[in-house]
Amino acid sequence: MPPSREEKISRHGNLLRVRTKIRASDMRYFAFVLYKTIEGSGYKDVTLDFTQCDFMVESCMLPIMPLLAQYREKQNVDFKFLSPEDDEIRRLFQNTNWAHFIEPQRNKQAEEFEGGHVPAIRFSDTKTQYDAVSRIMNLMFGWANLERKQFDALLWALQEITDNVLQHAESNVGGFVQATKYENSVEFVVADAGIGIPNSLGRRKRGDQAQALRYAVSEGGRRDEEQGAGNGLYGCRQLAKKSQGFLAIHSIHAWLNESSDQDLKTGESGILYNGTAIVCRIGFGNPKLLEEALVFEGKRHIPLVDYVESEYETGKDGEMILKIKDHEPKLGSRIGGKDVHTILRNLLREVEKGTAQKVVVDFSDVSVISSSFADEVFGRLYVELGPYYERWLEFLHMDSTIAHLIERAVLQRWGIDKERNQRRDKNDKDASSG
Repeated sequence: MPPSREEKISRHGNLLRVRTKIRASDMRYFAFVLYKTIEGSGYKDVTLDFTQCDFMVESCMLPIMPLLAQYREKQNVDFKFLSPEDDEIRRLFQNTNWAHFIEPQRNKQAEEFEGGHVPAIRFSDTKTQYDAVSRIMNLMFGWANLERKQFDALLWALQEITDNVLQHAESNVGGFVQATKYENSVEFVVADAGIGIPNSLGRRKRGDQAQALRYAVSEGGRRDEEQGAGNGLYGCRQLAKKSQGFLAIHSIHAWLNESSDQDLKTGESGILYNGTAIVCRIGFGNPKLLEEALVFEGKRHIPLVDYVESEYETGKDGEMILKIKDHEPKLGSRIGGKDVHTILRNLLREVEKGTAQKVVVDFSDVSVISSSFADEVFGRLYVELGPYYERWLEFLHMDSTIAHLIERAVLQRWGIDKERNQRRDKNDKDASSG
């Protein structure tokens, strides 16, 4: 028998204990227990005890972050974090920045979590929003082999939902965003401590809160007559539904769920979530997702920003430029080399399709790379591209030491590949003669 919500999340005075098998469905009750501890009992010092926590998901934990920020910054509540005893879960809390946002003084902020997970990031204005979205996109570009327009679909969805926080939420602590890459999809969560979607609809609010959410994700759903058609949430809904993904929203008392195999469902909960939390998963099995999903009033919408062009294209002779300096933390390891290798493969896809002439690898202000990085990036590329390696790649501002490391990596890979082919030929010859 699964544990009850009271067994998962309980309170003893100012001690809030989070135990086992925490899922997205536990988020509202978590927020409720937090509310009862602070608003109901008046505690100004609260301990969040995760010592027995053995499972946690971002769709539950990330929406708690803006509530904690609001209690801390607007009501002067101090939070103490007791770390999970399980090593893997303890690392998760550190690497996702959950520990940092619970108790910033004792937990350092994580800059990057290798392996497909972007830590929780806080944004409060257009600059920090841009930085957060760019950071997610840059990391995803190094983790996923996708078509150019698939990256644009993810960028559009991230920009729309994070922009809604700044434009409409009236959240006095800004918003939080976190993203995770799965095998063939990306899931991101955006949360704020604002007035909620039903309240932000203004004069256009329709009926109860559940109806308001349904209206907000409909085509042309808008807040006021003077405003243009609001297709941000509708577009994200279409991107999720047409890509084998899903969309989930919690706002005030209302909730909404929809996936590719489940029709739109809305309802109201007796438990208040004092803000808005949106979970969106976008799959990448369909390379034409952007064209098929972003159709408003019968017309295909073309996003103004092309991610690859804005980050890597110069417009001169159709070149893509990768500045190695921008990836400096990765230059000392094979793991970092995997990310840079994926970025180059994504850029080289444009050359292969004929939409770019070549990829320029710029080593300006880079004095050292490791041999393992050189092998993982350039040795592998040499084997994969064959004669196209020198046609499609150009190196700029590379000092002699780095040039030697790359040349040695290429020669070693070439030797290994040549020896492997010779063995294969010999085995084939022996098999045919036998």
